[in-house]
Amino acid sequence: MKTINNFSQKSLLAMLVAAMGAFGGTSVFAATETGSMSVSGTLVSGCTVSAATLDFGDNIIALLSQGDVTADTGGTLQIACTTGTSPKIYSTTARTLTGSGTATGGSIAFNLSQTAGAAADNLPTTALGAEAITGYTANGAEQTVVIYGRVPVANYGNQPAGPYAATITMSVDY
Repeated sequence: MKTINNFSQKSLLAMLVAAMGAFGGTSVFAATETGSMSVSGTLVSGCTVSAATLDFGDNIIALLSQGDVTADTGGTLQIACTTGTSPKIYSTTARTLTGSGTATGGSIAFNLSQTAGAAADNLPTTALGAEAITGYTANGAEQTVVIYGRVPVANYGNQPAGPYAATITMSVDY
């Protein structure tokens, strides 16, 4: 093996590689090329809806002598619609609380409204009758929409005491 001033060729090669690394060296690649990549997406018109409970409480029958029972604190919907849409709300579901347990066989009709204290069931029941959502601006952000309920005294006065419940579907067309 050849040596140069007491260094072998392998030792010199190792020192040269180490020196190149220490001083930044040169790129292993000879050149760099770039290209463009297209990125696209489509934002479609849309809405999302989620709901909390509309609770008439434990006092429907207890308040018989006081008249209509209201849930004027309302149940809340969380609605988010894209900007430029005109959302309208309605519910096609029957508005009837169905009794269970000791109230099995009982049913109590109730009203829904976008207005607190509304005496009538004025939330539309069809898409054709759907109305603009009160106080709502479609801007893509989730917003709270309150739905109020009322049980007229005539609807519960002759029903058995016990628990009543219903599940309704709220629809938003845009």
